[in-house]
Amino acid sequence: MKYFIFFLFFIFSLNLHSQNKKIKLYEYGFNLSYLVSNHFSDFKELNEKKNCCDNEFTQANGSGLAINLFYSERLFSAYHWSIGLSYANHRANFKSYETKPTFILQLNDIKDSKIIHNLETQMHNIGITPKIFWNYLDFNLGFSLDLNFLTNSNFSYYELLDEKNGYTFENHSTERNFIEDEINNTNILLIEPSLSFSYDIPLNNKFSYAISPEIKVSYLLNNIISNNNWNYFAIYFGINFKKLRFDKSDNPLQPIN
Repeated sequence: MKYFIFFLFFIFSLNLHSQNKKIKLYEYGFNLSYLVSNHFSDFKELNEKKNCCDNEFTQANGSGLAINLFYSERLFSAYHWSIGLSYANHRANFKSYETKPTFILQLNDIKDSKIIHNLETQMHNIGITPKIFWNYLDFNLGFSLDLNFLTNSNFSYYELLDEKNGYTFENHSTERNFIEDEINNTNILLIEPSLSFSYDIPLNNKFSYAISPEIKVSYLLNNIISNNNWNYFAIYFGINFKKLRFDKSDNPLQPIN
């Protein structure tokens, strides 16, 4: 029953759109976005020859910036196709915890302390973003299959004492085992389907220029590293700056007999 109601609503929406006088012919511009992501993984080491941690990393939060240049045209009815060229910077901070003996020189004492394994990763990619979207009353609902090419990725790792009460590692510091390197065995192509929603706000009376706040959600289908499980779910908060062109009227005026 609910699918039938949804179908009726969809048909009704298309009928309303047919009464809309504006027909978007094409648009082009650029998008700026801030992204937040949740990473899922199950690795202990990033490089085959360099074990960066004792415990397994399973989850991380991340953030980054993205920019996209795009061009779109009307396909049919209220549907449009679009192609874009994008750049994105993804950062993630993995943490895992364990308890190990540490000591304090002044008291000649040993104590079990909580140790944080801190792993920070950063990735840069360039992507091609083919997209199909539906436009209705200046609202845009789109689906894209982002094809991202990973151009550079690196990580930094260190262990940190959670308790700063005078206890240290054997190197007389609260930090140890600092490692910094590029990530090996990464997949060159990352496939990221996404769903986006935006709304066009005119900047002039002719609606030839507009800004469009946008929210986009995506999920990485394949793994970042070929021999380990590691993907992410991301939300992009962005704004589009557009140049648009509309047809004069969907239903031209008819002469009066």
